[in-house]
Amino acid sequence: MRALVVFVAAATSVIAVACTSVTSDDVAETVTRVSGDSQAVFVGKQRTKPLVVVVRRADGSPFPNIGVNWSIVSGGGLLDSAVLTTGADGISRATYTSSDTAGKATIRVVAGKGQVDFTVTKLADTIGILTAVSGNGTASLVGSPVTIIAKAGDKFGNPIPNITVTWSAPAGTLSSISSATDTIGRASTSITPGPNAGTYTVRADSRLNAVTFTLSAIPAKAP
Repeated sequence: MRALVVFVAAATSVIAVACTSVTSDDVAETVTRVSGDSQAVFVGKQRTKPLVVVVRRADGSPFPNIGVNWSIVSGGGLLDSAVLTTGADGISRATYTSSDTAGKATIRVVAGKGQVDFTVTKLADTIGILTAVSGNGTASLVGSPVTIIAKAGDKFGNPIPNITVTWSAPAGTLSSISSATDTIGRASTSITPGPNAGTYTVRADSRLNAVTFTLSAIPAKAP
């Protein structure tokens, strides 16, 4: 009876060791980017080149036929053509399709213990329109400057930076005759109306289109 108890304990120990060994071998240790990170694409359902990862075991060998989870952590958009199981070389890949909002998208890949992120920059469309933001229809005293702001945006409402705007006015004094839109798509100048009261116009020209601002200047009060 005593011998039987020893045998069972020994057998249990062997089984436990075997189970531990199998579990360790079957868990992916790392997920590494191969190609596709830091791409830039335009907004509006534009596709990236493939995002590619390799999954490896603890000994560094490629891990075939293991499930891979692709997900979009931030930035919107879609993943398509995702290979959810690694091939014989441990490779998995997916393609990202942009949303309509400019900015950054983060795509995460997880397999076993491994995790890695891809970053894609979504650029505003290069085609858009220049519109009046501030200064149009305002009134000011003669000799008092008025800020004029125009904004460049694409058809999705994303600001377009680095658009050169040329300013001109038949009367009054402009603080600058050329400026470029900033990261939020805005360019500005100011006009000081004078010496006469009346209506003043400022024209903003860009490669997108032209916008005309109209403002009124009223006489300054006598001291």
